[in-house]
Amino acid sequence: MSPKAKKGLIITGIISGVIAAPIALTLIPYGIQKSLANKNSLEAKQAFYEKQVSLVSKEIENKENKKAEINKQIATKKNEGELKDLKEELDKLITQIKEDTALYIVNNYELFKIQKSILENQIDLNFPTKEESKKAIDFYTKWIENLSKIKKDNLNQVSIAWVSGLKYSWEIIKELYESEIRLIGGQLSFAPEGAYPINSFANSFVDITNEKATKIKRNLEEGIKENVILSKVVIKNNIRSILKNFYTKELLEFISSNKKEESLTNIIRQNKNLDEETKKFHEFYVNKYYESTDHGLGENIRELKVYKTNVTNEVEDTIELIDNNDKKVLIYGLGITKKDLEANDVGINAIKGSASSTNGKKLYDIILKMSTTTNNSSQQIFEAGYKTTTTATKNMEATAKAIAKLITGNENSKWEPTIKYNPDGVAGKSVQDLTVKIRDDKGNINLTEFNKWMNQEQFFFGREGSNFYTKEKEESLLKEKSLEESISNFNKLGYAHLIDAKNANEKYGTITNKEFYLGALEAFKGYHQFRAATMDYGFSFFDKKVDKYGINVYDFKYRTESGVGEERPDDNIEKGTTGAFVFNPDPYFSLPKWSVTSFANHESVMGHHNQIQYARRYLKTINNLTIGNIFNYTSYIEGWALFMEWFGIEAGLYGTPDFESEDYYSLPKDFQYSHGITYFIGNKTKDKITNEDIKQIKELHGGVYWTLAANGQTNITDEKEHALKTAKLTNMLQYYGALNEAQLRNMRLAVDTAYHGEIKGESSLPKNASIKQVREFLTKNSALGVGDITSESKRYLNFPGQATSYNSGKEALLNLYDKVRKAKNLKRKDFLENKEAIKEFFNLLLETGALPLATIEEIINYHYNIK
Repeated sequence: MSPKAKKGLIITGIISGVIAAPIALTLIPYGIQKSLANKNSLEAKQAFYEKQVSLVSKEIENKENKKAEINKQIATKKNEGELKDLKEELDKLITQIKEDTALYIVNNYELFKIQKSILENQIDLNFPTKEESKKAIDFYTKWIENLSKIKKDNLNQVSIAWVSGLKYSWEIIKELYESEIRLIGGQLSFAPEGAYPINSFANSFVDITNEKATKIKRNLEEGIKENVILSKVVIKNNIRSILKNFYTKELLEFISSNKKEESLTNIIRQNKNLDEETKKFHEFYVNKYYESTDHGLGENIRELKVYKTNVTNEVEDTIELIDNNDKKVLIYGLGITKKDLEANDVGINAIKGSASSTNGKKLYDIILKMSTTTNNSSQQIFEAGYKTTTTATKNMEATAKAIAKLITGNENSKWEPTIKYNPDGVAGKSVQDLTVKIRDDKGNINLTEFNKWMNQEQFFFGREGSNFYTKEKEESLLKEKSLEESISNFNKLGYAHLIDAKNANEKYGTITNKEFYLGALEAFKGYHQFRAATMDYGFSFFDKKVDKYGINVYDFKYRTESGVGEERPDDNIEKGTTGAFVFNPDPYFSLPKWSVTSFANHESVMGHHNQIQYARRYLKTINNLTIGNIFNYTSYIEGWALFMEWFGIEAGLYGTPDFESEDYYSLPKDFQYSHGITYFIGNKTKDKITNEDIKQIKELHGGVYWTLAANGQTNITDEKEHALKTAKLTNMLQYYGALNEAQLRNMRLAVDTAYHGEIKGESSLPKNASIKQVREFLTKNSALGVGDITSESKRYLNFPGQATSYNSGKEALLNLYDKVRKAKNLKRKDFLENKEAIKEFFNLLLETGALPLATIEEIINYHYNIK
């Protein structure tokens, strides 16, 4: 690099001993800082970076000319010594060109950000008008063309990530503007990865206040004119979210008043704290917007009101609040009714739109592309999900057979146990004694009946029955030393009232508040045990180590609509931890005990926790140059976590893997020895089992596995033998949980597109499906609990497209895993046990952030020279 060029690059602050942030004036020498600060304009910075881009561009051009000259000389030289010198010079030059190209990309990205800021001063990119959208489209078109001019030969694996990732991102943003997603509240501020319509599941209404509220109201009003409106069922769900987030005080005042009902308009107008713009938006949303839609009508209420009694016959999602006396109060009027559950045309595809604007198909197509980072149509995605859903039961049935054999001690006798069963979840009036006919006298398994057995009450924390939570059990949980911090955090999140003497015996579903509370502590205990059992083993597959993760729960008031869990990278809830794995502690909205391993692995180590913290701490640079940790694609983020769910099987969390099988999800060859929650049993023979081992396996997850392994036998004469049997059963059930979670992601592809896509559909899952039809499909094809099915079915409706990202990403990463393994000519077992090979591969996937899937494939192909 010439001295003049180098001086210019140093001035920008891009070359330094630390990761550069060239736009920051603190990295630019004082004289330049002063000049820019005095001009105090983005235009001055723009001119400055345009000069730097030109400087680096000329440097690259000069070196490419020199490279061409050297290649000519190499073609004519025959002297080996001269050839060697020329080739060494050429290699150095190629390296320099790649480094200069990286600098060119970083400078261009800074220039892009400056020009985007200039544009943002002229138009609103987040909540644009139609004309503003056109200007945004022109802006991104220009920058896509700029990136397309960069020669691929001048890139390495990191700069490939930058160029490919940026180009894809800008293409997505451009198409989002073209789709008119703004008309249904598309959150373009979260583009390109998360520009979903504002919705109750993501709780996105919280951020729509003041000027934002006015602008989104304007766009939704334009949507009404163009007949681009969400369904009534979805709008009502969103209104419930608005009330819970903004009008708690007014709702409690209504409850304490003499009124039997109150209009939502009056509730909104009574608020004296919110700004007027936000209140006008809310009033518009609960009246004109709700009234204007023509599809997915559901209950189709003439005027939305709240009531003290269940006048509207809602069956779920009644608003729950805690009053000043720490008592739970119910507010009716906006919950889901039978008509809502049975309504078709509730998804995006039912939006008719107009010829001059957009329609449901166009909107969902771009949402799918954003979510999956593929160009697959909704029909292709539906077919993939439906096919894998209906064919993926082979391993589930084989596991059910193995469990039946272990519990009964034989392979072909009738197995018809009686279980405690509540098919209606929190809406259930009582727990049934249900006899399930799992196996006939010929050894045939009825998987539907087995899945009922998998959903018996004792498999859910908090629903084990009143006899389980004795006074002794209560005291042991409340005084458990390892749970002190968790209990404190739990209480701060709004759960303390459940254990208060005046509320403890109040009914919640078929259990009591106390059982809810103590069940949550038992769940905390289970997730703590998982962390202790698996964290270090999980870390062993990664080249670099990240911090320990914490364990936390959802806020009480959001638990019924938040799903089963998530990773929160900035939730430093426990001392000595970074980030937290969050689970739903509600016994009716949580996953069963047999899903602990796959679920926690997905969210923590090896899944989201490693993925997010790894990129934050170890983001790859080129000569300390970086464009930052800017990519956040759901298909990569969720695909990685689901890929790690599968890798848990491969890594032996459930037993010894069957490496010879062509099926990556095949049953372990042996369930006895695992690296999972029964690690303490290991491969011990009976004589090596200790009293501490027996205690641990007997108490694991409230002792459910110990009890089931006994098959009704109350007097265990050989506890060591029973401990081994229990460990094996535990691993079988946890493995079934992994299969069930994988099946859930298969179903998501089918269900999301059935709600929102332009598909042909099937008799068991038709086009424009209702919530009820989706639930029937989920129930028929999995062992998901009623709470999980209830929350997941609403999630896919309210949060269109996002759920399709999981399997799309997992399949892409699993294919790359297989491709790399074969390129190294390694068998599955050898690839796994060769920790350096695994570390290298995982490091490549993690070190450049949450990229589009096609970009990840480019990087892997480049690094391993795969054609």
